[in-house]
Amino acid sequence: MPDPAASIAPSRRTAAPTRRTVLLLGASAAVGGVLSGCGPVRLGQPAPYTPPPEGIDDLYRADLLAALADIETATGTIRAPHPEAAMLLGELAIAVVEQRAALLTGAETEASESASDGGGATASSGTATSSGAASPTGDAGATGAASDGGGSPAAAPSDAPGLLQALGDLVILCAEACVQCSGSFARVVAAIGAHLTWSAARLAPVLADPAATAPAPPAEDAIAPTRRIPASDPPSVAAKTDYEAMLQQAQGDEWYAGYVQEVRAARTVDETARAAALDAVATHRDRAERLRDIAEADGIAPVAEEPVYALPGGGLDQAALDAEPLAIAQGLAVDWVALTGAVPFERRAFAVATALAEAHGLAVLGGVLPALPSLDPQSD
Repeated sequence: MPDPAASIAPSRRTAAPTRRTVLLLGASAAVGGVLSGCGPVRLGQPAPYTPPPEGIDDLYRADLLAALADIETATGTIRAPHPEAAMLLGELAIAVVEQRAALLTGAETEASESASDGGGATASSGTATSSGAASPTGDAGATGAASDGGGSPAAAPSDAPGLLQALGDLVILCAEACVQCSGSFARVVAAIGAHLTWSAARLAPVLADPAATAPAPPAEDAIAPTRRIPASDPPSVAAKTDYEAMLQQAQGDEWYAGYVQEVRAARTVDETARAAALDAVATHRDRAERLRDIAEADGIAPVAEEPVYALPGGGLDQAALDAEPLAIAQGLAVDWVALTGAVPFERRAFAVATALAEAHGLAVLGGVLPALPSLDPQSD
């Protein structure tokens, strides 16, 4: 990655001869030799400031802002085949604006707001440049140079298949960022990735294009670090108290989800529905058991599985019981997004892959997910 610091050329100095010139002539060659190896340093002046390389959070943030800008552009250019598709595209555009605003630093937000006051872009449309400032023009190309990999595509997608592919690629970028970035930033990125996964799954069936299919979210074993982390600004992890609380919340909810699906499987007479419920039981209990093992390995008290859980309607209302998986999926999507920002790096792939899987499943069930789950007050 090229050094982002700008080179500062030395200014030329001229001086009138003085009575000390003769005394200085003998030393000038030696001084010149020393300074020639020091770069643009002038006598009597401090050395120019060279900013450190951008940290891994900044590198990913620049690429995420650029990619979100392309998605926002696409939502305004793709022709919606009917009102439902137009509504979903409009909702995605609004969500992307909120997500981009969440990625901006305070300085970038101020710069974008200042540009907006002068008739430029708003805070949500500014993008990070390689110098760390916001680009009020929203030029996606300015962000590409900020990273050592990835970046915005050459042009925003112009059709339905292109939009869904761009959403899938951006979800992968989010997942890769989550396993390398600081915990607080990873939580924001996981929230964005979860919502984009959900949006793609909702959009695909209504875009009236046989080629428009939503890419499946990446599996845990497909999520791995892809970038070099600058040693000057290593990422940080969350406090253990946050980790403990979020792990226990997710584990308890997974145990409950498995119990609900087990009851549904026992009561249904439809073989297909029973098989689906039993598959869900296995999925939720496997996650809860993995969290138990992680908790024990990391010195956290695990949450034990209860023999019986209270069910909606006292367990007698079948309609309420059948509606419970949707509420469970909404809660688990929030749980796993929050956990992504709290777990140590070696646990991140499991957490973010599960968050994305729950977001995809929630879309299939017809549930709603806010633009920033676990960060949006509506999702608490």
